[in-house]
Amino acid sequence: MERDPEYGVCRLVQEHFQSVLESSPHTTNCGAVVISTDEGDYETKLAVALAKHRSLCAMISIGGLSRGGMGVWSVAVEVAVHEDVVRSRGSNRQTTTWTALRFAEMVIATFHETRMSDAPFANITVDANALTLEQESPSLLYRVRLNAGLGANLVF
Repeated sequence: MERDPEYGVCRLVQEHFQSVLESSPHTTNCGAVVISTDEGDYETKLAVALAKHRSLCAMISIGGLSRGGMGVWSVAVEVAVHEDVVRSRGSNRQTTTWTALRFAEMVIATFHETRMSDAPFANITVDANALTLEQESPSLLYRVRLNAGLGANLVF
């Protein structure tokens, strides 16, 4: 079921991550699909994306909103990179030379120490626990964690 996405500071950050990844030449070259957890039935979209000749899918979600030292707000962003290993590496004809690990590292390189060019002008950094292998089966899953620092004077 499709639903209207929510709007707010967290959604603006999520949309920024999605648009940057979708427009990246690396994403285009490897044929990855980028989806957001705020777009409705994302589990079905993930299954369909992996099944339809695509071996990589990046799913962007918001992990939380917190207020740290000196009143600075931060949005935790997670990019889950799924790879259908059987489809991407198991056949005689590989569908891509990109793996989930390589794509996850590209996500880190793309966003670390960057800044959103429009409101809420978040400063993006890599989390201390930046990259973890979450599962190996039925699809390979790496999770990339980033933070979008919003400053102390955030207006909701």
